[in-house]
Amino acid sequence: MDASKPRVERMYLEILLGISQNKSLLQPLNAKEVAQWDLITKQVKEIRAKGGEFDIPNEIPNQN
Repeated sequence: MDASKPRVERMYLEILLGISQNKSLLQPLNAKEVAQWDLITKQVKEIRAKGGEFDIPNEIPNQN
């Protein structure tokens, strides 16, 4: 099962806030979600290394 859009949005938010996988409100993550989390984390690190910044929206997606 692929991660749903709200779950991916929540992943982005938690990653940007520095929350680790094991502290995520989305636990338990399935194998595809773990891979997605790792990919997003890598992309965020690359963007930040190049001086990129992220805006966090006022509305936080729920965890469903």
